[in-house]
Amino acid sequence: KMEVALILYMCSAIQKTCLDPYVWPETFYDKYGCMIQGYEESGKKIAEIGQEDVNKYDVYIKFECHEYKIILPPPKPKPETQSKVVI
Repeated sequence: KMEVALILYMCSAIQKTCLDPYVWPETFYDKYGCMIQGYEESGKKIAEIGQEDVNKYDVYIKFECHEYKIILPPPKPKPETQSKVVI
């Protein structure tokens, strides 16, 4: 099963650095849904920071949508189905 993770970075062009990445708590079925959410959340965060600080610190938000595969481990055998070792 493939899922897409949204990873957001808040950066300052003046300081030439970004804060640690923030992984969005929900995953997406495709990159389109991830991209829409990334642009929406970036806009909300810039508005939350405010015009004064965005301009003062040259703040910008960047994001990535990474596709990954969920690999589930095989189920563990139940004790009654395990073979017994006789010595």
